[in-house]
Amino acid sequence: MAGVEALTKHHTNIMDFLASRPEAPVTSPVALHGAAAPGMSREEEERYLLSLLSFGLDRVAAEPERLAGEARAGKKETEAHAVENYGAFLESAVCVRNVREELESSGRLLHELAARVPLLETAICDMSERAAAIERERKDVSTTFKQHSQLLEILEVPQLLDTAVRNEYYEEALDLAAFARRLQGRLPDIPLLQDLVVSVEACEQQLLHQLLSRLQSNIQLPA
Repeated sequence: MAGVEALTKHHTNIMDFLASRPEAPVTSPVALHGAAAPGMSREEEERYLLSLLSFGLDRVAAEPERLAGEARAGKKETEAHAVENYGAFLESAVCVRNVREELESSGRLLHELAARVPLLETAICDMSERAAAIERERKDVSTTFKQHSQLLEILEVPQLLDTAVRNEYYEEALDLAAFARRLQGRLPDIPLLQDLVVSVEACEQQLLHQLLSRLQSNIQLPA
């Protein structure tokens, strides 16, 4: 009779425990006996506690010892796995350490690269400017090469003018001088044409002196 009263009292304690528990999940599946099963959900814990109602008094009394035995067995199994896989654990630890070191090294390299990016941008801008200047020079050289014949004729104007003056081809000399001035008028900012006009003016002075000398001498007019 005493056993029935103890069992009834035990069941009453279980029901009171279920009714008085808060809504938050409880990690202890057997709060009455002090056993713990981390990770058990509230529903699983309730099912386990309710299953105790179907146990006899002896089984309920032996339940803590059974759970403790399962805990010891689980601990031994875990230790056995740890011993068996000791090498794998060490390799994993070494791998993790190596990965961490590689990540730290990669982080340092990235910081160094980021610090050098402004210098790289400046160098690229300078190179772009130099490349643009070289391209402009290339176009100028290409244009000069295509106009080589015309440029050569222009450069020969002072020499042709001097020859015309010396040979008294005054009309041709005046035409060459006028041609040089027209060029300077169209392109006044080119130093080469400015030097050309200076040479032409020198030849014109020579032409003027030569004409004045002729006028001062006896000139036979055409009949």
